[in-house]
Amino acid sequence: MHLLAVLSGVAFMQLPAFRGYIRLTDVEKLPIIERLREEGLEGEEEMTLVIAGDLSARNIRYNIKVLGAKGKMFLTGTSVYHHPDGIKSGIDALKLAIEAVYKDIVEIEELKEYAKSLEERGLPLLRALEER
Repeated sequence: MHLLAVLSGVAFMQLPAFRGYIRLTDVEKLPIIERLREEGLEGEEEMTLVIAGDLSARNIRYNIKVLGAKGKMFLTGTSVYHHPDGIKSGIDALKLAIEAVYKDIVEIEELKEYAKSLEERGLPLLRALEER
């Protein structure tokens, strides 16, 4: 379906986040990515994959690690709006989680330790990780 869409001229197509609860399962998502890459149809010049649906500070790092950031659009909504300390803290939590990707911190327990090491600055991320 994704291949047909891009060949038909679609500019954006959603793929639910990895390690999220929304179908497709993670096992089903990888062949989609691989097929688009085989044809050179993913990202910048072609179709942009929009990663959305259960994307949060808990799993955005893993999604960036698996998919790469180039040519992707990562959209969050509920995880930002429902942060226990408000929307600004939800945005701050995501920014810190993305920052952690570039420090090669991917797993939740490592991310919690990273948030704690940031002291007050890391509180939005720590609170986001405690939710669920």
